[in-house]
Amino acid sequence: MRLHVFGNSPSPAVATLGLRKAAQASELEFGSHVTSFVTRDFYVDDGLTSCPTKEEAVKLRKDTQQALAKYGNLRLHKFASNFAEVMSAFHASDLASNLKDLDLEYDRKLLLRKIVSETIDWDQPLTDETADELKSWRDTLIAIETLRIPRTYVPYLSKTTTKELHVFSDASEKAIAAVAYLRTTDSSGEPNIGFILGKAKVAPTSGHTIPRLDLSAAVLAVEITQTIMDNLDLHIDTVKFYTDSKVVLGYISNETRRFFIYVANKVEKIRKLSSPSQWNYVPTNRNPADSGTRSVPAHEIHRSEWLLGPRQLLFSEQKNSEDIYQLIDPEEDGEIRATINVAKTFATLEQKGIGTDRFNRFSNWTSLVRAIAFLERFSRLHGSKQTAPVTSLEGFSNAENFILISAQYEVYGDEIDCIKRQEQIHKRSPIANLNPFLDERGLLRVGGRIAKSDLNLREKKPLIVPGRHHIATLLVRHYHNKIKHQGHEHSYISFVHIVNIVFLFLSVYQTILYTLCKTPVPFLVEL
Repeated sequence: MRLHVFGNSPSPAVATLGLRKAAQASELEFGSHVTSFVTRDFYVDDGLTSCPTKEEAVKLRKDTQQALAKYGNLRLHKFASNFAEVMSAFHASDLASNLKDLDLEYDRKLLLRKIVSETIDWDQPLTDETADELKSWRDTLIAIETLRIPRTYVPYLSKTTTKELHVFSDASEKAIAAVAYLRTTDSSGEPNIGFILGKAKVAPTSGHTIPRLDLSAAVLAVEITQTIMDNLDLHIDTVKFYTDSKVVLGYISNETRRFFIYVANKVEKIRKLSSPSQWNYVPTNRNPADSGTRSVPAHEIHRSEWLLGPRQLLFSEQKNSEDIYQLIDPEEDGEIRATINVAKTFATLEQKGIGTDRFNRFSNWTSLVRAIAFLERFSRLHGSKQTAPVTSLEGFSNAENFILISAQYEVYGDEIDCIKRQEQIHKRSPIANLNPFLDERGLLRVGGRIAKSDLNLREKKPLIVPGRHHIATLLVRHYHNKIKHQGHEHSYISFVHIVNIVFLFLSVYQTILYTLCKTPVPFLVEL
């Protein structure tokens, strides 16, 4: 294809790459400011930036337009600016033909939600109360025309010595909000504070408690912070977060308890983008994010803390919080998993065996059996003058039986209890398909139709040994060493060796007879 295809999945990425390559190729002729503008301030084919002066804005746009035309055969046009002097510097064909109006219903304001929830049909008239509220809200919108937000964050930003980012979050039944401010100090120690970014969202209609909403607001705070850090071309010395919910602070600082999925996911995201030491408590009446969670008339926005910032940042020394926030009533909080203490006891040999965790100290099956046999005899003969050999066959057999019962009951205790009560094993049991049963010694074995065969007991009714248990490792290691580390071909190799030995013996025997009798002696071998 000789042209860039429109509509393919990778088309936006290809277009962006081509745009950046053209800007990079022009850097030597037109300067790094063009490359920086195209690389950082373009999204596919739209660019948005600001400049300190009108002259710099005109120069940047003209240089970029010429650079892309020369090195990429691209036409940069549809310019728009809030300064008439900047617009007049370009030909009419390069200007945007129209501008889109702000869509105030993009995120459904609270009032629209209320209206929709009250009406059954779109043609149904509003109630008098709702109609008056809507009219009052509409009449206040004219005040937005006079609302002005300073373009610069703080005075003389380039001359500041420290730069701190302070982010506040809050939630109510209506909305969640987060707002960020830049606090700076100059060489004389004088502080300044400026509004950077604020964001509010309508809260879900149901299913969320206030702690959950406060936690969602905290997530919103770390999200807008990440956006600021990615796009603000300033070195930030310190980032601090604030919330008026001590429950949320306890969630974020928690290191001991586990949460249910919703809270666990939110806390994980917060701790991924921030650390607990960055979070601080702020009283509700000093939290500027509170303005974003309640209805503020349009004519009062210009003097709200949302835009002006919290005054306490100007008059107090900002230090790292050393408070360790604890969970609030963890036993009563439905978001925290209950702590379960498990007590495990073991009965006698005939019942449930002993704690098999001590078996892990042994790396050899024979050593384990010998130790259990010794303990069993010592216990049985304690206080008696009788003696018995530790390595007796009966003692070893009892010890092996004891070890296997202990391991089986530790892993398959519920199944064994069901068998003893003559109840059916749960179908989700890992050994349900083995038709297990208990033999006369209390060992769990495999059942089934193979029991009717002529094989011996071990072959037709094999023992069930938990595969992930330490006992299974010891048994495999024991028999693996016993056959000298040979594999599955061991039986075939042994058979071949036997045949070779038989033929060797017969050959020697035939040679001896031939030597003695001087006549060949025929013989028949049946294999």
